[in-house]
Amino acid sequence: MTAHRAFGLLAASVMLSSLLGLAACGGSTYGVAVDTTTKNILYVSNDNATAHQISVFDNAANVVTEAPNRTITPTVLNVNQPVGGISLDATHDVLYVAPGVAGNGIMVFSSASTANGPIAPSKTL
Repeated sequence: MTAHRAFGLLAASVMLSSLLGLAACGGSTYGVAVDTTTKNILYVSNDNATAHQISVFDNAANVVTEAPNRTITPTVLNVNQPVGGISLDATHDVLYVAPGVAGNGIMVFSSASTANGPIAPSKTL
């Protein structure tokens, strides 16, 4: 992927997170990460009235729908964990999620590209 295309994807993801943040993702958007490898996935950390989550959009370069393809709902001992900013290690398919308000520790999710539903982090830093 060229630097120009990667920058374009990043700019598009920021714009999408603004547009999608209140519509499909939830009431507040906290972070955006883009897998610019062949996976081409957009991750948006957000919350709404019922859940703290990471909305996942496949085919990030061509997102044309407001609905995410799936959501990752960080859950520890059946409690949905607050989310904040996010960072992606696309090479190792690992998503790092900063704690939101009242959260505790950085949550690490392995196999981020296929994660779905209420799941516990692989580990917490």
